[in-house]
Amino acid sequence: MLFLGRLARNEHLHAAALLALMLLVFFWTPISRYSECHLSAADLLQDFSLLKLEPGHVAGNALLSDSVTEMKPWRMFNRDELAAGRFPLWNPLNGTGCPHFANYQSAVVSPFSIPYYLLDVKTALIAASFSKLFALGFLTYLFLRQVRLSFAPALLGGTAFMFAGHNVLLLTFPHVGALVVIPGGFLFVERAIQKHVAGARWPARWPATPSPSTSGCCSWARMRSCAWSAPGTRRARGDRCCRWRSR
Repeated sequence: MLFLGRLARNEHLHAAALLALMLLVFFWTPISRYSECHLSAADLLQDFSLLKLEPGHVAGNALLSDSVTEMKPWRMFNRDELAAGRFPLWNPLNGTGCPHFANYQSAVVSPFSIPYYLLDVKTALIAASFSKLFALGFLTYLFLRQVRLSFAPALLGGTAFMFAGHNVLLLTFPHVGALVVIPGGFLFVERAIQKHVAGARWPARWPATPSPSTSGCCSWARMRSCAWSAPGTRRARGDRCCRWRSR
């Protein structure tokens, strides 16, 4: 009972439940119409004469073609190769063959590809989309709480980033999953800075970064470590534990 009482008072669980509830409402159409539709822009395939089913059909959003002609087939190829006991390094079905794992958007080891490996395609489309938005919203909430925002503003910030136009429009693209690095990386950096282990050293130069998300995390780390160890701050120390190491 004591454990259940602690869970009932846990604000993080409350935030997770509220975010999940909002996402349930957001995905209610594909969930309630599960037996008759897919959460996909696959109607775009009717632009090809070989796949046309309804004469005169007009695609809902032609800008989402990549998710249908590239991302979804790649996920299905990943699933089939792994099920056959092969790691999908190479795609022999594309022309005369081409690298597959080296194509970052194939997302072979992305955690958001796991639903495609465990569930049927229709369920995986909903589960993967749900998990992407939930991760964005909840990690943003945790980061804002870590920087001392109260519950309501942190939840509002998490909700705003979760339903940002870019994330909703490109939900079936791998870009949204990659964006999890932003709130997740900021949260990791902030917790490390606040822990402020004595003797910690931060490099004066950061290694080349592969994406704007990682670059933003590195910038946040440098800014926060400077502010945390600046003279006159609450945690400042005489020996400036967070020193810069020059090369």
